[in-house]
Amino acid sequence: MQSLRQLKSKPDKGLALAIAMLVRNAGLVFHSIVKIYPLNQVMNKLSRILTLVVGSAAVLSITSPAHAALTFSETFGSSADLDDPGDIVFEGGNLYLLNYGNNTISEFNTAGTFLTSIDVSTNVYTPQAIAVDPNGNLYVANYGNNTISEFNAAGTFLQSIGSSSNVDVPYDVRYNGNLYVANGGNNTISEFNAAGTFLQSIGSSSNLDLAYAMAFDSSSNLYVLNAGNDTISEFNAAGTFLGSIDSSSNLNVPESIAVDSSDNLFVANSGNNTISEFNAAGTFLGSIGSSSNLDEPFAITFDSSGNLFVANIDNDTISEFTNTSAVPEPSSVLGGLTAAIFGVVLRWKKRSSLLK
Repeated sequence: MQSLRQLKSKPDKGLALAIAMLVRNAGLVFHSIVKIYPLNQVMNKLSRILTLVVGSAAVLSITSPAHAALTFSETFGSSADLDDPGDIVFEGGNLYLLNYGNNTISEFNTAGTFLTSIDVSTNVYTPQAIAVDPNGNLYVANYGNNTISEFNAAGTFLQSIGSSSNVDVPYDVRYNGNLYVANGGNNTISEFNAAGTFLQSIGSSSNLDLAYAMAFDSSSNLYVLNAGNDTISEFNAAGTFLGSIDSSSNLNVPESIAVDSSDNLFVANSGNNTISEFNAAGTFLGSIGSSSNLDEPFAITFDSSGNLFVANIDNDTISEFTNTSAVPEPSSVLGGLTAAIFGVVLRWKKRSSLLK
């Protein structure tokens, strides 16, 4: 293939070959990216970039599957490295579990290998939930004194965040750029920045009922599981209430909520050892798991590959459900990217001609 420099004197042919070279490599690059980032986030970002280039909406035709195909694969962990695991989060390639039984944090890799245990017992007070930021800092919600304890990755205590003036019976804590705390005592969500400064209170008793667990989707919309009425409240990134999903008929003592890369919602039911799945509109899609592979599931999380991990508080184990949905291969991506790129070029040429 001739180089772009050699084709400089032949603009039309040069442009065509330039696009061909771009498309030829796009599939491989795309395939590498979606192994790290959720597919819908990648496509949304590409669409926004193309929109900036052409000055009008550019929509890519590649979409995520309706929902992940999750298949039970294994159970790992034991009472030797877990003690009543009450919460689980994924960050930086590893899983972190908060142990209610001994106030420690257990770390595993996603292959199920136990890595370390972090003793935070001297600086937590009836801990309920854990969050981890991209730097590996750990945040523990303290039911006992209405604070959030922050530790570095090594377990060194850094600071206490919040007080009874802005935290009220914290049942959950999540990190999404800022720190969010679900207050079961006054039906609000408290937001703090990374430095621990209180920013705002989200929600009220009119749209929350015993705010118990939280999760974010790919657009930073916040979903709150309400233990008081078994519903799910949704707020946008600014904290505006968007609506409520009545999930009560498909839940049984719900404990935790997670969102997959297709923005489907998953709720752990400790009452019947299942995980309920809903789409973003609130339609019930079905349930996974049973008493044969779950034992009082208390917390759930997804890794970057879409695998689901469940903390079983009753038998001190972690159940893994593998995402068997195929990641799009390069060949399946080329068609959509080719169409999008040619569309961008044609719009750009049209705009350029109008400006001459």
